[in-house]
Amino acid sequence: MKAPTLATVSGFCFLSGNLIKFQVYLTTLFGIEALKSLLKV
Repeated sequence: MKAPTLATVSGFCFLSGNLIKFQVYLTTLFGIEALKSLLKV
């Protein structure tokens, strides 16, 4: 019982970490694009 649960928890943590990294990446990318458009105006 413990082994599958541990694997599920670690897998979930791994996915959560990747989602957070992806979110940060998107936010940074969007922020850079926003700054570019602001500088153009």
